[in-house]
Amino acid sequence: MAFYPEDLPPVPQKPFIDTLSQSDLRKLRAQIDEKLPQSKGNKLKDIDLEEEMVAQLTITKELQDDVLGDPDIPANQKAQVINATASAIQQLVRMQVDLKRDEQLKRMEAALMKAVFFDTYEQLALTEGVEVDG
Repeated sequence: MAFYPEDLPPVPQKPFIDTLSQSDLRKLRAQIDEKLPQSKGNKLKDIDLEEEMVAQLTITKELQDDVLGDPDIPANQKAQVINATASAIQQLVRMQVDLKRDEQLKRMEAALMKAVFFDTYEQLALTEGVEVDG
């Protein structure tokens, strides 16, 4: 009895997207984003800076991996890629520190507003003869 390829059960195929590298997926996403209508304006306030910075870091780290693994790339160019990765990390750290500081300032402002409001309220209430529990 002879076996023919058509007699074999079909081999399940991976979906095309599962075969793509991270780099190819990002390129594909960029092409898709170009084709999709823009729901937001092209203004800085409409950009998720944190998301963009993380995406940039990921791209830089991939480039670093590619460059460091290539023996034909000169050492000075490898150093430039390492410096770019370090810079992206520093920017993310700075962004996190700034965000934490801004959140702390908002909490401090809210606490100050409450303190000023309630202190003023108590003073006004006392001058008007209103009893204030406290």
